[in-house]
Amino acid sequence: MSIMNKIQSYALALGIGVSALTGCATIPRDNKPAPQTTQKEMQLEEAMKVLDVRSLSMIQMNLPAGYKTSRFEDGILRTLAGIYAGTVGVKRTEEGYVAKGYYSQLQQPDAMRRVLREADTNDDKIITRQEARDLAVRLYEENAK
Repeated sequence: MSIMNKIQSYALALGIGVSALTGCATIPRDNKPAPQTTQKEMQLEEAMKVLDVRSLSMIQMNLPAGYKTSRFEDGILRTLAGIYAGTVGVKRTEEGYVAKGYYSQLQQPDAMRRVLREADTNDDKIITRQEARDLAVRLYEENAK
């Protein structure tokens, strides 16, 4: 056996030994599963994209039936719910409309549910600025005195 063949044999044996050791060394110590994104987190991420907000604090999530909207549109929706509840009146002025009154979701929750159903034109449970404003224009025109 030539010296070259001996070196190749040793190199092959060394390579197999190193491969076996390396395989053992790469087993992860931590056997925890990778964190999973929950359905709720995915819905919130989708709502943030649709509503074009950068922070969860800008989303109003305390609406019935899992609806979400931005904090800005929440005020409009509450005014519209007050119109349905009969506690908010709408008056036509030279500049547009003025809505006066109050709305209590605890006293009249059905009014808010109705507003949310009617505003959500694409059934995604996210009320956008356009959806809230479209319903507002319609209700203001129908109820203005």
